[in-house]
Amino acid sequence: MNYVITGENHTSRLLQGLEGHFGIRLLSEEELRESDIFFAEEDKLYVSSESAFDLVMERMVPGAKRSSSHPPPRLRAIEQLRDKYACRAMMRPLFPDFEFSTSKLSALHEGLFSPGRKYVIKPVKGLFAIGVRTLEEPGDIHRIQEEIGRELAYNRRFFSERVLSGENMIVEEFIEGDEYAVDMFYSNTGRPIITAITRHPTPKRSEYHHVLYYTNREIFQRLHDRFESFFARLNQIMGVHSLPIHAEFKVPEGGEPIPVEFNPLRYGGFGLTDLSYYAHGQCPYFSFFQDEPYDWDGIWADSRHTNKHYAWVLAYKGAGIDTEQVRIKDVHERFRQFIGEKALIEYQGLDYRENPVFAIAYLAEEREERLMRWLEVEFAEFFREE
Repeated sequence: MNYVITGENHTSRLLQGLEGHFGIRLLSEEELRESDIFFAEEDKLYVSSESAFDLVMERMVPGAKRSSSHPPPRLRAIEQLRDKYACRAMMRPLFPDFEFSTSKLSALHEGLFSPGRKYVIKPVKGLFAIGVRTLEEPGDIHRIQEEIGRELAYNRRFFSERVLSGENMIVEEFIEGDEYAVDMFYSNTGRPIITAITRHPTPKRSEYHHVLYYTNREIFQRLHDRFESFFARLNQIMGVHSLPIHAEFKVPEGGEPIPVEFNPLRYGGFGLTDLSYYAHGQCPYFSFFQDEPYDWDGIWADSRHTNKHYAWVLAYKGAGIDTEQVRIKDVHERFRQFIGEKALIEYQGLDYRENPVFAIAYLAEEREERLMRWLEVEFAEFFREE
């Protein structure tokens, strides 16, 4: 059976359109809770929302089997990938020199860190970069402890311990390099199928962290085979099939990709992976449920795509702006005008009273440098009265 489970977060329009097709059953979190459905190891499962994750994990296998010392491979892999310390430990054969450790947040102190080195401190289980900090000076650890503690206390109201850990932290070496997101799935036979590779440059304002992801032929030619090789080696350890994953990597200059984190059972949120469809006509959800591979060499050889730079832009509400008195129609009109019709492939306006963002835009530019303007955008300007 093929299942899509939705929750409180944004659900892709492409994903919603699959209901009733290809044997796919789409259920909301509430519908699943009220049902007696348990997911078998052979069921294909896609979970679009973090809010539904706890319930889905409870239904992965009946309770008696779940408590056994030998859980099914998919369940074991999901639990390891979601736990950042367990994940690093699992990947030790792939990265034997990578340094990491675990600690209680309250137990962190200056003596644990070496001067002149950078570290990343983050919850063992987490999402949306909640509680993630970079430590450059050992003396800053007390300030960072307080910041992380406040952030976790606030967000634990919305997420369970399975989704967002409290005291348990992982401390790991800082990874230099450009950041990339990869959406992929393991096929019915366990073969890694890459559905999207996007570069994630850092914006000027940290509040707009996910504003821009983009892709082009050069990115795929340089990185596709390297990511595919990594996921093949990873599956020699996990031994899974029929599992979608959203992963984030750092790629050091001249080095191999190093994973930062994994989000199993889904692709990138807010329709990030839909960029493959709007750019190339390839639906990543269809590919997963139908076990369809991609011919990326053929796609990028098409003259319509060869010299294009395709981007996904997430439009934030605007830091520090009271949006209650602003007409949503005006905001969308201003934003579309700023984008320009020539670059716009697809525009999806959202109600910013129900979402932390007000739009998702899919773009195609002739010049890569045109995309860099999104790193400087101040979204508050679209909400100001003229």
